Formats: sequence, structure tokens, C-alpha cells
Amino acid sequence: MSSRFQAPKGVSEYFPPDSQFFDEVMAKLARPALAAGYGLIELPIFEDTELFTRGVGESTDVVSKEMYTFEDRGGRSITLRPEGTAGVMRAVIEHGLDRGQLPVKVLYSGAYFRAERPQKGRYRQFYQVGIEAIGLDDPLIDAEVIWLADQAFKNIGLKRYKLEITSLGDA
Repeated sequence: MSSRFQAPKGVSEYFPPDSQFFDEVMAKLARPALAAGYGLIELPIFEDTELFTRGVGESTDVVSKEMYTFEDRGGRSITLRPEGTAGVMRAVIEHGLDRGQLPVKVLYSGAYFRAERPQKGRYRQFYQVGIEAIGLDDPLIDAEVIWLADQAFKNIGLKRYKLEITSLGDA
């Protein structure tokens, strides 16, 4: 018996036996950060829309074209999270984590959403593992984040990749 319902276009599903592989990849990506003392932070799957319009920038493609935004029953504008940094910063400030020992080092993962046209390699629902080191203006922290990303890529078996480093607004 077939179902007339199908997963929405641009959404991945992971079920046995592939779901085990998905889980292993996520764990391998997180392992270097956990070993380096980054603590897990779980973020809401949706936030107040203004968090993203102010944090990411209203003129960016993510905000202007790609967010899943809706009004909840209370009339508030809510957005499914398109990225993790804005939510991390909100949580750090809201819970006063930045008033303790610095840097605040957190690891997050989960599903993220962008309302873009599905195409090869692009999804409306995708999964991400990310880290943030907040509160120190030290190039060594930047180097640590880059090194941890490199270790995470090696953990999942990537061999032929090129690490490119840029700096916004600086030659």
C-alpha cells in the first residue's frame, strides 16, 4: 500500500541503515571540539525573527529570501533557525555566560532551515555542527577553531579538501 504523502522537496530523511551512518558522522564532527573543552549548547529550533534580521543583517540573502518565517498564535513573528551563531549569542547573553570565565566555548548541532529552491547539494532542511569561542580577541582562538574544523573533517574521512582562510573587511 503506498502513501499519498511524501517528504517535502529539499528535505533529507535518515532511516536504517543510513541513519546509523548519519549519527556517526555527526558524532565524529563534534568529537574534536568536545575533546578541546567545548560544552554542548542546545538551541531552540525557532526564534524571534528579529534575532536574525538584526544579527545576520536584513540585506543578506538569508534574511531577505531564505528564512522560514511565520506568525504564531500570539501574533509574534517566528523564524525557523537558518543558522546557529545568532541563537548562540542570544543564549550566551540571556544566560550571562559571558560574565564568567572567558572564552565561552560552545558546540551546537541540529537541523537548520532555509527556504531556497532545492537543487543538487542544497536543502531546505540541513544539518550542521558548529562551534563558537566567545569573549576573547585573540588570534590563537581563531587558530583553534580552524584547527578543530580541520580535525573534524579528518575524523569523517575527508582527504581531498582545501582549507581557505579569509578575513572580512581586511586585506
